[in-house]
Amino acid sequence: MSANPDPEAAAKPLRRKRSPRGSLNPEIILTEAFYLCKDESVEDLSMPKLAKRLGVGVTSLYWYFHSKEELL
Repeated sequence: MSANPDPEAAAKPLRRKRSPRGSLNPEIILTEAFYLCKDESVEDLSMPKLAKRLGVGVTSLYWYFHSKEELL
């Protein structure tokens, strides 16, 4: 092994795993929101936290629900 890391590998951004397109729907979002509230609390529910659990971007959630209040 060389002492210097590969500069090309270091320059590449890390990609998060995402759900396949078309696999997200309101029922899946609501179910995961329910389990998130059950595991933590309703006050801890946030769109970014929910998106992370679902493996999608936050903007994907806003396509279905315009706010946390609408989701609840």
